[in-house]
Amino acid sequence: MRHTFLTFILIAFFTTLKAQNNNLIIGISSSLDFNSYAFVEDFGPIVYEGKLNYSAGIVLKYSLNGRFSISTKALFSTKNFQEIIDFGHYSPIDPNDPLLIRDAELAINYLNKFLDIPFELNYRLNRERKLGIYLSLGLVNSIQIDSDKKANFDTPISESKRYNDYLLSAKLGLGLFINLSKLGIFIEPQTRFYLNEVHNEFPNENPIHFGIEIQVLKI
Repeated sequence: MRHTFLTFILIAFFTTLKAQNNNLIIGISSSLDFNSYAFVEDFGPIVYEGKLNYSAGIVLKYSLNGRFSISTKALFSTKNFQEIIDFGHYSPIDPNDPLLIRDAELAINYLNKFLDIPFELNYRLNRERKLGIYLSLGLVNSIQIDSDKKANFDTPISESKRYNDYLLSAKLGLGLFINLSKLGIFIEPQTRFYLNEVHNEFPNENPIHFGIEIQVLKI
């Protein structure tokens, strides 16, 4: 309820700003995200996997000229991942060891919720009015607001293994803007590289963020 009320207040505020400035564009944003651990080394029987995540919130863009614009957002996002313990990989070591003989993998899902606040510089690569192609570079501030864990077995872990309270990442995106007269649709595949440690605990390697974002803009 608090998130809904805050979103309403922010939309009303930005709508007032929009009425006073034609260079200002406001809208809503949502994305599907995935933090990939494909380049992170596995540790023994423990494997880390990213989960399908999402983000949603509001976006504010300001046009500097025909080519350049800046933007910021306030997004609620999830950054969930899974820890899989598969002793089956090591059963040939001692087939009689009950620790290494299991019918199913053990999994712990770590659920992390963040407030993402990106600051981006956008460059329009063409001058076509109805269809615009944009390159965007930015920094994303991510602030942890909640965390939890769920396991498919009884685990002695008393505390949630979560991402650090503050994350900073560099974002690169290439997007398509569709002008529908009074509304604009912006679709952007993007990736992020974390600039600080995601985990203070094992594993200390950072995942790579992939996502596809859709914005609906009032123009």
